[in-house]
Amino acid sequence: MLESSWETRVRVASPDGAAITLAAVPVSAVPGAGGGVGVALDVELTTPDRVVRYFARHPAPAFTPALAEAWLECAASLNPELDVATVSDESAGLSMVVLKSTDRDVTLEFSVVEDLDAHVREYDGIAFTVARSALVAAAHRLRQFPPDPTHSGWSNG
Repeated sequence: MLESSWETRVRVASPDGAAITLAAVPVSAVPGAGGGVGVALDVELTTPDRVVRYFARHPAPAFTPALAEAWLECAASLNPELDVATVSDESAGLSMVVLKSTDRDVTLEFSVVEDLDAHVREYDGIAFTVARSALVAAAHRLRQFPPDPTHSGWSNG
């Protein structure tokens, strides 16, 4: 079994049953890493009537720290829909934008390119409202993700 000392799964969920889950997963070859075991990102979109998972995305090393920072900014800002920039990674086909907010909640929209190799890109996504406090907790977990998608640190345990 592969084990890691990092946080490997972060889930942000709404009280209505919608969620996004990011999971760091070991992969045998990472683009640009010269082979060996590396880390990729699985992205799961959940609603009360469906679950879809996009496997082994390879975002730039700055993506997860930027997403964690955006979640913290969402929690702290009076108007995150105005103050927090869209976080995206073109190579992994992932993005997050803030749609609206209240004193306690923030509505986020997550988009995923369905097939990165397609000539014409089609998008999947969900928007849901989440408590600001949940974003703080998720941001701190996300900061514990592997620091670099090409970093090898998985061990057989």
